[in-house]
Amino acid sequence: MIKAKKKFGQNFLNDDVILNKIIQSMPKDDLKVVEIGPGLGDLTKKLLQHKKVVAFEIDDDLCQILKSNFDSFIKKGQLDLKCKDVLQYWENKNLLEYKYNLIANLPYYIATRIILKLLKDDNCVNILAMIQKEVAEKFCATYNNRNFGAISIITGLVGKSDILFDISPEHFTPSPKVTSSFLKIEKKKELVGRSGVFQNDNELLRFERYLRTCFLAPRKTLRKNLLSYDKDIITSCFDTFGIELNTRPHQLSPTKYLKIFKKVEDERKKTEETVRKQQTTSQNNKRKNFKQRTHSFGKTRPAAQKNETWYKELEKSIQSNKQIQQQRVYPMNFKAPSSNERVKITPLGGLGEIGGNMMVMETNTSAVIIDVGMSFPDDEMHGVDILVPDFSYLRKIRNKIKGILITHAHEDHIGALPYLFKNNDLKFPIYASPLPLGMIANKFDEHKLMQAKKLFHPIQKRKVYKIGDFEVEWMHITHSIIDASSLAITTKAGTIIHTGDFKIDHTPIDGLPTDLHRFAYYGDKGVLCLLSDSTNSYKPGITKSESSVGPTFDTIFSKAKGRVIMSTFSSNIHRVYQAISHGIKHGRKVAVIGRSMEKNLNMAMELGYIELDNKIFIDAHEVNKYNDKDVLIVTTGSQGESMSALFRMATDQHRHIKIKPTDQIIISAKAIPGNEASVSKVLNYLFKSGADVAYQDFSEIHVSGHAAQEEQKLMLRLVKPKFFMPVHGEFNHIHRHKQTALKCGIPETNIFLMSDGDQVEVTQKYLKKVGSVKTGKVYIDNQINKQIENDVVIDRQKLAEAGIISVIAQIDKSTNKLIGKPKVLSYGIVPDKEMKSFAKDVEDILDQLLINSKKEVLQNQKAVENSLRQAVRKHVFRKMKKYPTVVPTIFIL
Repeated sequence: MIKAKKKFGQNFLNDDVILNKIIQSMPKDDLKVVEIGPGLGDLTKKLLQHKKVVAFEIDDDLCQILKSNFDSFIKKGQLDLKCKDVLQYWENKNLLEYKYNLIANLPYYIATRIILKLLKDDNCVNILAMIQKEVAEKFCATYNNRNFGAISIITGLVGKSDILFDISPEHFTPSPKVTSSFLKIEKKKELVGRSGVFQNDNELLRFERYLRTCFLAPRKTLRKNLLSYDKDIITSCFDTFGIELNTRPHQLSPTKYLKIFKKVEDERKKTEETVRKQQTTSQNNKRKNFKQRTHSFGKTRPAAQKNETWYKELEKSIQSNKQIQQQRVYPMNFKAPSSNERVKITPLGGLGEIGGNMMVMETNTSAVIIDVGMSFPDDEMHGVDILVPDFSYLRKIRNKIKGILITHAHEDHIGALPYLFKNNDLKFPIYASPLPLGMIANKFDEHKLMQAKKLFHPIQKRKVYKIGDFEVEWMHITHSIIDASSLAITTKAGTIIHTGDFKIDHTPIDGLPTDLHRFAYYGDKGVLCLLSDSTNSYKPGITKSESSVGPTFDTIFSKAKGRVIMSTFSSNIHRVYQAISHGIKHGRKVAVIGRSMEKNLNMAMELGYIELDNKIFIDAHEVNKYNDKDVLIVTTGSQGESMSALFRMATDQHRHIKIKPTDQIIISAKAIPGNEASVSKVLNYLFKSGADVAYQDFSEIHVSGHAAQEEQKLMLRLVKPKFFMPVHGEFNHIHRHKQTALKCGIPETNIFLMSDGDQVEVTQKYLKKVGSVKTGKVYIDNQINKQIENDVVIDRQKLAEAGIISVIAQIDKSTNKLIGKPKVLSYGIVPDKEMKSFAKDVEDILDQLLINSKKEVLQNQKAVENSLRQAVRKHVFRKMKKYPTVVPTIFIL
């Protein structure tokens, strides 16, 4: 086999060069097959003009050539259909079914000849057995008006293979002859289709010829289909009259044919009667040996009953219900695309991490930002308090941005807003429900951004707002903070649901459960894409209700003999409210300590989300005026923040509160990933003070605000999206959420796992990544509310990891020698007791450097300092495998 290939788009050889190379390598007498790759249709024509060629190729070029030139090629002897080697090649390459589809697209007389050639070759039986039912049906349906070709091929398949295809008669409705033939095959297919019925090609041809005779006989009686008769019976009956099977119709009289047919019919009836008796005997034996159950389970209904009106209506109802259920569960799959509009979704934070949530959704002319949150630094980011997203991409599209949509008031969703608004060119309208806006207002006051509050737009839930090209509805959702929302964003491309952070709490503290009806409403209309919270995707079951914390509080308060100090997230107003309620129940005064806790609680009370009597509150300096058992302290610091009130209490740095052994501490929060070490440090301080600490050892001292797997499934089933993108969490979280979505029937091809910076385009036809943008984090010092430049953080990391060396020396300009001994200081390199020896090493390095350096180099202070820096770094690395920061100061005198 000669294989000529030409890579698409690489014209390193033209057709004539390839043609000459192939012709030169051809055997002079015969060339069996040339396989031509895509794009060489003209070369195929030239080859067919030169030699006798069998040519098959993967694309459609050759099919077109064969359709138009087949007869002329046959007449000229240029095309030989010896194609067993070709099919064997296809079989090895797993291309057989695809090739048969190509054959089925050829004219019937070409396809018939090709397949009949294969049927005549016993070595091709295994290849033919690989033909799938669908391919056979397609082929037969294509040629249902071509009786000879279809009958010949099906007959050959019956004789050559164990397979008898379940081809339904409707494929041959236009041809009564073929229809009746296949009806007979269906009834008696157990008598035919056995492997080895035909022993050689001659028998196959004789039987095929006889079948043609039956189909074309002018008399009605002879139109009977004999395919259902065993081949041995037919042969035996013909031999009885001394007539060969391949005798033509005009050579025998009709009477003779009728006698043959009667004989065949009699023999067939005898055979059937014998088979029936054998079956009856077998059934009787079974009845004797086994007890037969008399119930009708699994039995087919009588045909007469199936024709009754009620049964037909029943079948119609079943089909209708199937369709209705499919449309109910997957509504978008039954809607033809009505728009070519597209929406681009770009996460700038919150994916591949916990916190820092921020996302941009845009059309060609408009864009909106969903949340602007902060995140916490890791242990290597020295002096960094919080991280905010990189706003570079927002600056590029600022003219398109029509507003900022806020889902809820947690720091990881609103904490970066002040730093965004410190850029004068990045101030946009903020749309949010009242509590988030109130907490954002507190932040803006703290950052002296009071004028920015003019851009606030309080929203009403269940009301649609037109914002640029987007129609947005805020839908109530339960979470670990009051007044959380999900977003239904409708565009010309379709509706996109963004859940925000959520859980499905049926018994929330304020009695306002998740607005499941709105999710179901949009789900029935059809949702193009769902973006859903993945934080708790590993947790099975459901997340417990916030109200489940109350009984635990009650138990702890009832047993506490001294002060109760409760710490939680300052934004978790319902948790704080529950603690205060149980404190009041047990007769305790409440001291709220911590600036963010005070502001958030005051805001919730001012806006009417909770109701508390101001008389129950006392200031921090008043705590010592009351008995310990009459005091509840609600404070911040559940994440171990070094400047939080709880941390300062634990380390005796707080002005008014010191931890006592009789104190009952409640840390009603779970450590955010990355904060585990800080929380552990606070716990150690508290335990050293002798206090009793209730933390994660209490099963319900804290409940999550994020949905577990069953709640995520409920959201998927309510919304019924066509496309799905899990958000909010590290990559392993969104990957696990994907597995949950697959169980809920979302096709894997309709799910995309995003990372920060990915630009994903969604239309009614597809969901795909189309690009990426710059993302990252900006470091913030929260004590001064200002950004820390990247190089400062990097320098801090280097200093912490490798230390610093300072070298101060004087060089005599005339002699190029040291004036006195250099002063060497190091931090984080060697202990004090080895400092003298280390300083001597540095002095020797400097002496050697002065000896080996050129005179003109020693006249340049910067050049000497750089050389010394490199030499000292190499020396330290050889001894300690560290690359310290070296700060040389050289004076040339």
